[in-house]
Amino acid sequence: MRRDENEAERAALASAWPRALIESGVADQITDDWRARAQRAVESGLPPWPRYALDAVLADGLFEVRRARRVVRGLEGAADALDRERAGLSRSAATRSAGRRISRLLLLASDGAPRFYRQAEKLAARHQERLAVAVIDADEEAMGAALYGSGQRVRAALIDHKDAVIAVLERLASQAVEP
Repeated sequence: MRRDENEAERAALASAWPRALIESGVADQITDDWRARAQRAVESGLPPWPRYALDAVLADGLFEVRRARRVVRGLEGAADALDRERAGLSRSAATRSAGRRISRLLLLASDGAPRFYRQAEKLAARHQERLAVAVIDADEEAMGAALYGSGQRVRAALIDHKDAVIAVLERLASQAVEP
């Protein structure tokens, strides 16, 4: 039965990505890579999210997303933004639909304290219907430099628009290792 549960979890995640990724066929690749990376993190005793390198492709994508003003800086800022959006969504009958649809992406630097990651887990659980979380293997200075330029520090960044989320996920997909 564990295999059936595993396959159901995989199918749920694969169908939760933005529709543009599903239609382009990238969603399955992201799903398999995302789950494998998250599993490796858990097995290593790290927070339960996939980990990605901050390579030049991702750094460029993060800079472009920030330049488009699609980044909310910090865990508290992300929580406030997601809570405000949730309040607005709950008032809008047109947006109520069954199932999960990822439209926000929370990126975390890899040098956070355990308390920081516990707070991120709570935030992820509260907004699980539309939020995905990944850890970038970089300290807050490197992540800040990628987003805002040299000398900036960012430990958490929320990508707060569906098109920006798609752009970053496509950059992460470029790091996927073929089986």
